[in-house]
This record gives sequence, C-alpha cells and structure tokens, in this order.
Amino acid sequence: MTRGYTPHLHYEEGPNEPPEDVRTVAIVGAGSSGLVAAKHLTDAYFHVSILEAHSALGGAFRTMAYDQARLVSSTHLTAFSDLRFRDHSTPHVSLERYVDYLEEYADTFRLKELVRWNTRVEAVARNADGSYVVTVLDETEAFPVGSRASDLSFDAVCVCCGVHSHPYVPHIEGVETFTGTLLHSAEYKTRDVFRGKKVLVLGCGESGMDLAYRAVL
Repeated sequence: MTRGYTPHLHYEEGPNEPPEDVRTVAIVGAGSSGLVAAKHLTDAYFHVSILEAHSALGGAFRTMAYDQARLVSSTHLTAFSDLRFRDHSTPHVSLERYVDYLEEYADTFRLKELVRWNTRVEAVARNADGSYVVTVLDETEAFPVGSRASDLSFDAVCVCCGVHSHPYVPHIEGVETFTGTLLHSAEYKTRDVFRGKKVLVLGCGESGMDLAYRAVL
C-alpha cells in the first residue's frame, strides 16, 4: 500500500501517486544543505521531516554570523541551480543576504511546512531492519530544555547539521593561567571585543584572517 503522502511541489511530469517504495526521511538541520536535500527528496516522492534545533532556518550562517561577514564563494556559484540570486551586483554576498536567500528558497518550495522547529537531535540508532530511531528534545517555552524527550521513527536519516556546529578548541598547555580574554572565532560577533587590547590570533584560515583584519581596524 502507498503511504498517504502528496509531495507539495513537483515540477516534472510523473505519476500522480508516490511509488510503492516511498520512504520516510529525517533531515537533521534546516541550513543550506538541509533545505536543498529536502527539496530534491520531496521531488523524488520521499516523505521528509526536517528537524531543526533553532526557531529559524539558516544554520551557522545565522547563528554564527559576525559583523560584515561575507561568503567566500561567488554569488553565481553559491546559489542553487533551481533558484538563482535575483541581484548579481555583489560578487560575494553578506551572510544576512544569504540567509534571506535561504528564506526565499524555503518559501518558494514550501519547505517550512516540513520543519519541526526547536527540536534538537540527541541520538540516532539503527534498528535490525535498517530503519532508524531518532531521539529528540523539544526545546520550547512550554517544554524547557531537556524536559520532553521523544523517539521518532524513520526509514532513513540525512545529517545536514554542518561541520561547524561544534567548534574545536584544542588544549594549549598553560592556557589556564592566562588572565586575558580567550575567544573562539565561533563566539565572535563584533570588533568591539578587541578595542584597547593586544590581540593574538591563532590560525590563518578564513575566520582567522577575518578576525585579524577586524582587530587592527
């Protein structure tokens, strides 16, 4: 028997009913990868649920954004093929503009209907039959953090929570005796934190160069 599911948008010609082997898929995260995965999985007649820990989409592009940050990939390469940026005047868009674009993408393909907000995935376990049990915590005002755990069943799980969800902080010998401010780039928001201070930046990646530039202005 087919499951009672009608895909919300499907632009290509195909059957009016999903195939017999339609499966339920949990997508962890409503960031850029989670949204595009949800769009194409629903187009392929999968029944999708997006589990998002926060109350808004965007992932790290929203929660870890800092002052005047821009994407390092070009406007042309960053946009998804099924929805291009309307304005190409800026070669590298700001994080705020990119989050707006993701909002537009989600609205265009009605992906917000699939999202379970304020739902933090705590564990994923695979059953003997190949299905999955996803343990989640609902973090809402009515149910404070950790007060309402539940298990959800899915045929497949697509992990799209990104590689920057949990910053890596290496142990540095003697750091516990340092009396100044210790700041990971994931915690940085505005350059005011550097005002009047001598700053040492460890690491010369994209975030390190961004923070070094802001520290000297």
